[in-house]
Amino acid sequence: MKYGTRPCRECGAPVPLVIQRDIVRKFYCNRSCRTTYTNRLRDPTNAVIAMNTPQANRKKGHPGQKHNLWKPAGSKRVRRDGYVLTKIGEGKWDYEHRVVTQAPRGKHVHHRDNRKGNNTPSNLELLTPSEHIRLHGKRRRY
Repeated sequence: MKYGTRPCRECGAPVPLVIQRDIVRKFYCNRSCRTTYTNRLRDPTNAVIAMNTPQANRKKGHPGQKHNLWKPAGSKRVRRDGYVLTKIGEGKWDYEHRVVTQAPRGKHVHHRDNRKGNNTPSNLELLTPSEHIRLHGKRRRY
């Protein structure tokens, strides 16, 4: 035995270190000891206990334990492209211009003054997709 021995991590039996590579690779006397040791490490009970602490639940945003990013329904935020989003429920956001006009699916909402942040009812108009495309003059170019 060129490099000596070390104790097995599971049972404490001597593990022979024959070549230099064994110094960084061999920690168990056999496969059954390695399997027993690694299965104990993978035991999920500690992870489940850690997931259900008050601190972890606060981060998840559970009811009654609101974290610093939680917003109430009716809150607004502006996207990079200028459209305003309104929170309509837990984890659900919708465009403010669609909420104001109560637009059904398949209909487009047109801003008459072309300002995406102006969502007053007098500035919004419901159009079909073809009317909206025709109004803006957008055509596909290949």
